[in-house]
Parts: sequence; C-alpha cells; structure tokens
Amino acid sequence: MKAYAAITGWGMAVPSQVMTNADLERMVETSDEWIVTRTGIRERRVAVPGESTSTLATDAGRQAIAMAGLDATQIDLIMLATCTPDRPFPATSCTVQANLGMHGAAAFDLAAACSGFVYGMNIATSMIRSGAARNVLFIAADIFTHYVNWNDRNTCVLFGDGAGAVVLQPSDEPFGLLSCEIGASGEHEDLMAVEAGGTRLPLTPERIERGQQYVFMNGREVFKLAVRGMADSSLRVIAAADMTPGQIDLVVPHQANLRIIEATAKRLDMPMERVFVNLDRYGNTSAATIPIALVEAAEQGRLCDGDAVLLTAFGGGLTWGSAVVRWGRPSAGPGGGLWRRRLFFPARGRRGVGWGVVCTARPRGGGCPPGGGGWWVSPAPIFFLRPRNGLYRQPPMPSRHCWLPVRRSWQHLPTVLISAHIPRAGRSMWPATALANIRRFWRPVRWILQRHYSWCGGGASSWLRLPRVRWQR
Repeated sequence: MKAYAAITGWGMAVPSQVMTNADLERMVETSDEWIVTRTGIRERRVAVPGESTSTLATDAGRQAIAMAGLDATQIDLIMLATCTPDRPFPATSCTVQANLGMHGAAAFDLAAACSGFVYGMNIATSMIRSGAARNVLFIAADIFTHYVNWNDRNTCVLFGDGAGAVVLQPSDEPFGLLSCEIGASGEHEDLMAVEAGGTRLPLTPERIERGQQYVFMNGREVFKLAVRGMADSSLRVIAAADMTPGQIDLVVPHQANLRIIEATAKRLDMPMERVFVNLDRYGNTSAATIPIALVEAAEQGRLCDGDAVLLTAFGGGLTWGSAVVRWGRPSAGPGGGLWRRRLFFPARGRRGVGWGVVCTARPRGGGCPPGGGGWWVSPAPIFFLRPRNGLYRQPPMPSRHCWLPVRRSWQHLPTVLISAHIPRAGRSMWPATALANIRRFWRPVRWILQRHYSWCGGGASSWLRLPRVRWQR
C-alpha cells in the first residue's frame, strides 16, 4: 500500500453556450453592475439540449485520463460528485463508464452538493491508500441551471454548468492529499435546497406551480455559515499538515460568490494574490468549481511541482470540507523506468491550428541531462490531432527534465520535441513544451526556433542543446 495518492491528470469541460449578465438583463429585473457588485460574476456557461451531466463528465474524464498517460481500461474506479444526475438511477458514473469504453471498473455517484470535490478527494485517497483501487478517475460535474428559476434574480444570476476531473494514482512521494476535514450541519439543511422532486415531496402540478422544483437559498445565513465554516476548517487542515497559512502557495476555494471568497481569505490572513478566482467567467458550477479552477490554475502556470494548495468548499446540507494538497506527480522511481506523459503543442498548418502529443519518455542519468537547465531538442513520436471547435488547452508539465528515446508514430512521421527548464525567483516553473511535425510543419517550426528559441544549428535528428533563454509568451 502506498502512503499517498498523487494527482497525475486533470481535465475540464464546460457547455458551449455563454450567458452574460447582459443576457440576464433582458430576462429579469437586474443589471450587470448589480450582479458584479454582489457576486463578482460576469458570465456563466449554460447547457443546451444534448448536453448533460454525463456528457460533460465524459469529456472532462477523457482529458484527465489522457493527461495521466493512461488508457481508459486501466482505470479501476470511477467516482462522480454530482447533485444533478442524468437520472435518479442508475448512477451517472455508470453512463460515464460506458461512454469512455471501460469495462469492469467500479462506479458510484457522490452527493455532497458544492462540497463534493473535497469529499471525493478524501474518499479516493482512502481507496488508494487501502489498496482497494490503484487508478481512480474522480469527476465533479453539475448541470445546475436545470434547477434554476430564470424569473428569480436572487438565484438565476449565480449558477452555471461544468465539469472537472482528476486522476489519482498511488505514490511513495508526498504528493496529493496531505490533510483533509469534511463535515456537515444537517440542522441547516433548509437554508439551501430543491424542495420537490424526491420521495418526500414528489412533483405535483401544485408544487410545480409554486416553483418548488427550483433551487432556493437564504443568502444572508448561507454567507455567514460559509465564511465561518470554510475559514475554520481551512485553519484546522493547515495545522494538521504541520504547516502555517504562510506556507500555502495557492488557495482554490469553492467559486460561489466573490464576497465569500474575499471574506474567507481575510479570515485566513491570505492576500488575494494567492487565491485563485475564475468565478467571473463560470459562476457557481457546484461541485465542479474547484477542479475547473485547478485545471485553469495549472494551465496558467500558477501551480508548480511541490506547491501546497488549499482546497475549501461549502454546499447544501450544509456540508463543508477543506484539504491541503501537495501538487505534483511522482518521479519514475528507482532505475528510471518508463514514464507515460502527454505533451501538447500548437502547430499551424493548412487546416488551421492543431495539436500533437508525445506519449512515452525514459529518464536517463536520474532524469536530467548533464549541465542542468537549458533547452534540448530530440526526435519523438507524435499523433497530430485536428482542432475541435477551435478550442484547445495547453496542459503544463512538471518541471522535470528527461531525454526522449527515438520512436515512430502510427503515421511514421519524424517529429521534434522542444522542452525547457525555466528558473523563476529561485524555483522551477512549469516547462514550456512544444511539438511539431517536421514534414508537414517545418516552416512554422523553423520560424518558432529562430524567432523565440535562438536556434544554434545542427540537424533535427541529433541531440542538441540550446542556450538558456528567457521564455517569451
């Protein structure tokens, strides 16, 4: 049994439709200024027909599995945190399992409202530590706008839809969950709820007419309990991890309301510069807010190997949870065994911008080339992927050097890998990664090398070392 469960892959998915505050102004009596002042939200994503909790969860899960360098058949447990399932039963996680082409992996749903991701991280880590599971796909997804009354300006401005996913794997190194606390105060369950639609209050024409199928909340009371619960539990998990608030590199809170986030940060004596906020673009996506924020923080380079990350959330129930996570992925282990990693790059061709991916790397000499940091070029395998909807994300990779063996892709096309180690303020950032297909994309590759990377000569088929340069965005 391993002592830790590291996050080795992550992904997110949101609906294509964007609903701005200006759109809401035409639906209810409100204004952009009123919404931004009271919530911090400027727009949110809203599911359209054909998009469901399972479809968003499937897309996010597929990204996370790919980033972890795994095949879907290697996942032995799927967990889905949601309070908006596709159907009362079977579990929506079973639908996701079928969508991903898995067979035999255990699957179950978890209902803890907006605290679902922290709850699930605790459960997934416990399953790995106990030896009950090895590769866990944990997804948080909600289509909360399904339960929104678009005539109620107090609630319709708050919520959006989305999904986030992580893959957890066992590790001997101290990555993943370091400490966690989850709890609930059932006496406050009536402060935020959807009253009708269950076995206690089945839907009837009268209840539908009264709007009991929609979410309602007592905002003032929820605000006070949320700030107190998130701040107090955060301080306890920080202490349990033998740390102080000053040692936390990034706080990723539940994205419910900017005022709640700011009040919680103030109680923790945490500057907002160390708090990640994307509430303005997605609204409250319930259990999915934290994993979506983690994905975006990683993409923006705000998460580095070894960073201590505080996760904190509250939700209907009332539930709450906080956790300290050590961000990063374990090394290859003694002897430098095979890693499986996926590195993505943008490349421009006749069909527009696409992405390539390299799958396998073997560390040599402890994983770092001689001489320390710098730039290296080597041949590597690639699969060229055409863009979907013109939208792609660039997952950052751990700040770790490796040599790549020469292999060939299914297309049998030679490729080039450019990876970098970039020192910043005395510590490593995420390396910039780029791949390009020489045969199809040599011109843009040569231009990139000459323009940005100070190409120093040599053939693309030989091992090259480029001088350390400043990364240009």
